[in-house]
Amino acid sequence: MSTFISSPDDNDDDIMITLLLLAMCYPPVNRTPSFRESLTVDEVRRRSGKIRRHALQHPLSSPFWTLFNSKHDDALITLCGFDHASFELLHQLFKPSFYSFTPCRKNTDFIVRNSTTKKGRQRYLCSISCLALGLAWTRTCGSYMILQIIFGLTHGSLSVWLRFSRRMIVKVLLTHEDAVVRLPTADEATLFATMINQKYPLIKNFWGAMDGLRLTLQRAGNETQQNNFYNGWTHEQHYVTNLFLFSPDGKIRCSYFNALVFSMTPPWQFGHRSMIKLKWFTGIQVKKCCCGFSISI
Repeated sequence: MSTFISSPDDNDDDIMITLLLLAMCYPPVNRTPSFRESLTVDEVRRRSGKIRRHALQHPLSSPFWTLFNSKHDDALITLCGFDHASFELLHQLFKPSFYSFTPCRKNTDFIVRNSTTKKGRQRYLCSISCLALGLAWTRTCGSYMILQIIFGLTHGSLSVWLRFSRRMIVKVLLTHEDAVVRLPTADEATLFATMINQKYPLIKNFWGAMDGLRLTLQRAGNETQQNNFYNGWTHEQHYVTNLFLFSPDGKIRCSYFNALVFSMTPPWQFGHRSMIKLKWFTGIQVKKCCCGFSISI
């Protein structure tokens, strides 16, 4: 008589059959749909937070151009952070890149050189409005709704041109002499210390000042994911704390990102060895101004 020997494959088959029988005995549990899944198509559209084209002005006659053509510096400073003279200086740097490149959805870099043959429709945004769009975005918390009304752009077009504007601004300022973040030379530090001492006689041997800035971050759309990573115990908005070192000429000389507490950031984290060497060579220090008091480094 032959002996039957079971193989591992037979055991796997038995397990699969058992699981299928159990699945047939117990009906599936009906999952309660979320609030958004229970909405109709029209209700989802009502809550999209977007402004449609028929509710917007034409980009060439948008509220931005009313503000810009008024020539009021206070209005432009409120929207973009620059007066007309400063805006024009930045625009002269921005304009060549704006017309030399174009946003492209299919390109990963989002920047493609224009071909010699002109194709497609004419741009509704010129270099002035595109630059203003990028600068105005830095004055908001990231909401597209207000920018749509100001510049007369739909949500999709606004997203494309805003990203293009930001990348062009970074491109032109990345290597510009007045925009590069670097520590001053020993002669510059001495000059800055003299300037500060002339205006504030009690402050001696200081060439710069540090202060903090909190930049908000986008929250996760899923509430469960949001609670897993952020507790939000200090504020409803999530932010990254940063430190910047300013000199009297208005330039940022050094920066430190994601600082835990402004007043407790040690000098080796902020200015690394270069700032310490500058202090050794000149005897001139930096003033740290935050949280309502000042200490020297």
